[in-house]
Amino acid sequence: VYLGDPSLIASEADLRSTQLAFQNQLSALIQYYVSAGAQGLSYMLTANLRDLVTFQASTVPPGFDPLAMRARIAMTMDEVMNLEEFSPATQTAFNKIGDKMLVWLSTTPWYGLAAQTARDQTEVSMKGLASETLKRTAKTIVPRVRARQLAALARSSTAPFFLTTSVDYEAKALAWLELVLVKTLPSGASYTISERIAAAQALATFNTIPAAQVIKSAARARVESEIVVAASAEEREAYRALLGLLP
Repeated sequence: VYLGDPSLIASEADLRSTQLAFQNQLSALIQYYVSAGAQGLSYMLTANLRDLVTFQASTVPPGFDPLAMRARIAMTMDEVMNLEEFSPATQTAFNKIGDKMLVWLSTTPWYGLAAQTARDQTEVSMKGLASETLKRTAKTIVPRVRARQLAALARSSTAPFFLTTSVDYEAKALAWLELVLVKTLPSGASYTISERIAAAQALATFNTIPAAQVIKSAARARVESEIVVAASAEEREAYRALLGLLP
């Protein structure tokens, strides 16, 4: 992500155009490394969730501990399920981008000619541009990533979730689906409709499991109450679509 040649910023219009382009580039970069890229969180976690099922011991490389691997995958999934914003370390890194942007701003012709009030206002907006882009992008990209993981929790009788006397990954999968359909994020906010639809579709594959029926019943009751208090016709129809997946 590059702001461009500061010597070309001679007016406020030049500056605003550069800010917008920077935001778009930065947002695309975040989406690539979190959601779109082959090494991003979304792709890698979706691939790793497949390892929560039972597989033949002969497929495990010598010296490899499949139990520890599954524990790491489940721990990562737990974190993603509760994720509402990126880590403090990531936020700190983006704050540092803001500091560098102020240095860039101070070398533009616009800065040398602008009134002090305009300088002060622009410095505040420029310093927070990267961190605000990170927060805004997180609000759209994290639910998208999570919906993909929820879809990957679909049950298959030919590749059942791994079970030992100490860990039942089928129970963990159902707990993740219940979290989205019945409970909330740590802040108390609801998961998005797209996430809840993905969870409902995955839950349908557990239809023969009694625990899934309990979750479905609770999810239906919640959606029915949400339909009654929906703030718009569009919202009500979205809830009805979700309810249709919980027969």
